[in-house]
Amino acid sequence: MSPKDTKLTFSPSELDFLGNKKVIDLKSSILDRIELRLGQIRLNLLQNSQNWAISSSLLENRGKITRGENHLGYPWRILDFPSNFSGLDSFSLRHLFWWGNHCSVTLHIANQRSTKFINDDFQKLLEIIAKPQNNFLIGSTRNMWSNKITDHIDIASINNPTKYINDFYTNNKFIRITRILDLDRINELESFCIETAELLFNPNYSIKHR
Repeated sequence: MSPKDTKLTFSPSELDFLGNKKVIDLKSSILDRIELRLGQIRLNLLQNSQNWAISSSLLENRGKITRGENHLGYPWRILDFPSNFSGLDSFSLRHLFWWGNHCSVTLHIANQRSTKFINDDFQKLLEIIAKPQNNFLIGSTRNMWSNKITDHIDIASINNPTKYINDFYTNNKFIRITRILDLDRINELESFCIETAELLFNPNYSIKHR
């Protein structure tokens, strides 16, 4: 069987693409700049953290940037800060760049003991998340680490969001709270990440500061 018969031959446009080094050079340049921006975001968050109502143990880890080329087929970069991963307990504010999809900031809390990281003020956190003007989504599937928008529900669409989040957390032992930034707004990434952290952790911050 010839390559043509198995549809393995390359079209002229594909051959042109294969010979175009600029495509890969541009991709590498973009991803390098994404990492630099995440590094700057980490520094800004660390500076702001003195005003946060969270456990100091979350700040012992000064933030880690991880990278990969194939999250459901597309490159990604992640900053986890603040975060604490201890056995089955986890608490992380995850800042994600996902090529071709979106940027997001997601609060992951797993297991009941993890609420200690927010000084046991879990209900106040839920009240912040439940405000529709804060534009949070809540994960609606059992996959704690899913980044697909289709695996989330807009908080504004839920009649009693505080009860919904409480019930989901009780039944599944985790919650996943997300804000999305479209890629065409990526130049706003720093302000978006900082605003999200302030909304969640700074008791003196509110959406009116925009």
